[in-house]
Amino acid sequence: MATGRKRGKLSTEEEKFIMASKDSLDVDQIAKHLNRTTEPILRYMAENASTMRNKEDGAGHLSNDAELRKKLKDRPYWNEVKQQFSSEELEYFVRSWIEFMKQFQENTLYSEELEVKNWITFEIIMNRSNKERKKAIDAIEEMTKFVVEEYKKPIEERSQKLEFYEQQLNFHKSTLASYTMELTKLQTQIKDIKKDLKAARSDRVRKFEEGKQTFPGLIRMLDDETLNEREGWNAAILSKAADKAKLKHAELHKFLDDRLAQPFLNHETVLGDKDEREESEEE
Repeated sequence: MATGRKRGKLSTEEEKFIMASKDSLDVDQIAKHLNRTTEPILRYMAENASTMRNKEDGAGHLSNDAELRKKLKDRPYWNEVKQQFSSEELEYFVRSWIEFMKQFQENTLYSEELEVKNWITFEIIMNRSNKERKKAIDAIEEMTKFVVEEYKKPIEERSQKLEFYEQQLNFHKSTLASYTMELTKLQTQIKDIKKDLKAARSDRVRKFEEGKQTFPGLIRMLDDETLNEREGWNAAILSKAADKAKLKHAELHKFLDDRLAQPFLNHETVLGDKDEREESEEE
């Protein structure tokens, strides 16, 4: 292991470099460039394996967004959703759903998806309510100005529309109060969904951690297809890194007196003839 290299949490810039260099540099080269040990880099690669696979086609997050958009349109609730909103609202729903899925790393239960669906639906209704609330506020301001100006005039000069405007002013004030009450209820519902989602996902994490303690628990975890795939990717990365490290440390070492000697790590690192060695390195 290299000495004098940084440890600890990776910075945002370091994470970006790893993402950009993962296809052109191996773990040791990335670590050397960042003046890091390999452990945090391997850990970051394992934790973000899903995202890194989605970027392998060169399209980056755009490819992932397209895949998630297609996934949404295959969900059982999609037909109902697209009938409930305008085209502009529907696009808002799609974009919000995609961001939720990326935030959760596409690791959600169906019940959690329904919570997300309700959350976004309430947000769209809030947006509608806020637009109508803004219209009511504008109308109140305009009519209040008219009424105030009319009352400054002598009675005989006041507009015949004054009574009508006063009625409309009271109507818009009542409407504004209704919209405010509706927004308060929607905010409470969204808050409850947030709480339920957080509790459900925290419970899943707790069960995951507890499951590590027993063999039956491990078997149950491996039944989770997403977890299985992620852990398999993690194991593949670690295996590749171990193979590279083994070859590196099994190289002939030149001592100060110019003598060459091979470190004896185990029976697998004993160098054979030149052809066998080249074949091993090519693999």
